[in-house]
Amino acid sequence: MVFDERKPSGVKEKNEALLSSLRWVLRVHFAEDRKLLTSGRNCSTKLRVSKAFIDIVGDLFKVGGRLRESDLPFENRHPILRTPG
Repeated sequence: MVFDERKPSGVKEKNEALLSSLRWVLRVHFAEDRKLLTSGRNCSTKLRVSKAFIDIVGDLFKVGGRLRESDLPFENRHPILRTPG
């Protein structure tokens, strides 16, 4: 999700609301992993396998992995981590 200045303001507001909701859910669901990652320690095995990291710009958990070196845009190479279920 990229904020495009050419989009109508309603779309930008909906995108921001969605990102805000995602931040909250990820902070609640991955609270312990967030503490570990921000303190430079290893997080849970599930997140380590997906090479998860916290995107400083969006403050969201992102997935790393084999697409890291591809020519795809950052958002495609590192999608937002979703909670299980």
